[in-house]
Amino acid sequence: MKLTRRQKQILVQVYLRYDGNATLTSLARELSAYLNIPESTVKWNLRLLRDAGLIRAGSYKEKNVPVRLSKAGLLLAEKLVSLKVY
Repeated sequence: MKLTRRQKQILVQVYLRYDGNATLTSLARELSAYLNIPESTVKWNLRLLRDAGLIRAGSYKEKNVPVRLSKAGLLLAEKLVSLKVY
């Protein structure tokens, strides 16, 4: 899967700013305000990152699961930050 610029931006922001206590919905609200993009866009991209295995988060079946970077997501986010590609 190839990530879009927006997905890279969101992944890096999760890596840089997130403390690990928010659900997907509350994190989407937070990132939406910070990045000045619609909450629905952030939510959509967070779901895509979840489906790609880069983050772990709740779904309609699993409620109130905090968002976490997976090992692959952490490695990719670190690489993006070091290369300043986001």
